[in-house]
Amino acid sequence: MNADDDTGAQGEDTSIAGPTTLGPEDARAVDALVEHGFDAQRATATHPELAERIAAARALFGRLEAPAVEAPDPAIIDATLARIAREESARESRMRIDSAREPARAALGSGRWKDFIAVACVAIMVLATGVPIATWLRSRSIDARCTDNMRSIASALDVYTKDHGSMPFAAGLGADFSSLLNWSGYRNSGHLDPLSEHSYCDPACLCCAGAPSGSGYAFQVPSRLAEWRWRGGERVPVLSDRNPIVDFKRRGIPVVSFVGNSPDHGGRGENMLFTDGSVEFVATPVLTLPRRGAASPGTPTEENVWLPATPAGTEVLDAPHAWTGLDVFLLH
Repeated sequence: MNADDDTGAQGEDTSIAGPTTLGPEDARAVDALVEHGFDAQRATATHPELAERIAAARALFGRLEAPAVEAPDPAIIDATLARIAREESARESRMRIDSAREPARAALGSGRWKDFIAVACVAIMVLATGVPIATWLRSRSIDARCTDNMRSIASALDVYTKDHGSMPFAAGLGADFSSLLNWSGYRNSGHLDPLSEHSYCDPACLCCAGAPSGSGYAFQVPSRLAEWRWRGGERVPVLSDRNPIVDFKRRGIPVVSFVGNSPDHGGRGENMLFTDGSVEFVATPVLTLPRRGAASPGTPTEENVWLPATPAGTEVLDAPHAWTGLDVFLLH
């Protein structure tokens, strides 16, 4: 960004020097600030190559927040108000109608309803455009923070698997689910607790910014029948936002649709962390993934990651004893 040198000295050229539009790198810096809620530190962490431009952009936005350094001259205020009063009085005298001939119209305030309607229309337009824009900006901020959380978890898994030789697994949450009555009683997100307990990542990273307090991410349910490895070559989802079907079951709500999106992002989709370390925002839980198991390994197949598969080829949530363990099942 270019700062203008304007000294205001008499006789000197005070024209603006340099370009008057943002360059591509400046525009990227401003976009980075907006995506991270004008938090310069988070924006710089994501885009270190734009550190100086992000700092400059944040400083310019800061000027808009700065209060006025000098109080206005009272004489100027009085003169301005007096001029407004004179103009208002002259306008009313031109618009005034004889009350004897037009009593009904005079009672309406000498035609000032038009001004009221104009102000009301402007207010309606501001509400109609301002509220959706504010909602959109908040949604983008939640999306960006959720993506950052999953990237932090990916970095934590890199270090954890190197230190321990396996994925994190919480004590007391075994891989044999045959004794469970239903999936709604199982808290699979607890397997991620060792990451925060042993300082591999911040505890705040284990939950989406758009999720209710205490609702963690949905983690792939472990299975002895279909092992998967972190950065092991096969690209399958290992982490996502909350499973909406499980939310319905835990609240006693009958499940009507099995293809709903996570509530963490307003039903628009969900962030997913894959075993290759990448993070992707998907608009549906039905993904095309490699077929798992001995039969036709690697053959692409469509799977609903919210539901476990059964030997009959169906996906239902109320039969943990029948789960084949050969598909991807994400549960929080």
